[in-house]
Amino acid sequence: EIASCLVGSEMCIRDRFNDYFKSALEDQYCETIGGLVTDRFEHVPHTGETLEENGFRFRILGGDDRQARLLSVERIK
Repeated sequence: EIASCLVGSEMCIRDRFNDYFKSALEDQYCETIGGLVTDRFEHVPHTGETLEENGFRFRILGGDDRQARLLSVERIK
């Protein structure tokens, strides 16, 4: 089981993220990890911000004024 890794914000939730992490993360409005994280923050997240969602901790590692681009994803219990 994968505990943590770096992912790009463009990673597709259904196809790649769930396959890689053996998870069932879903969102009816967002197709990518970056979209999901931005939706939950309700703003473009900045480097260092974190979010816990459905057993995962997402930490923003880099981005620009328009979107987060690199995230650390960690399983939490």
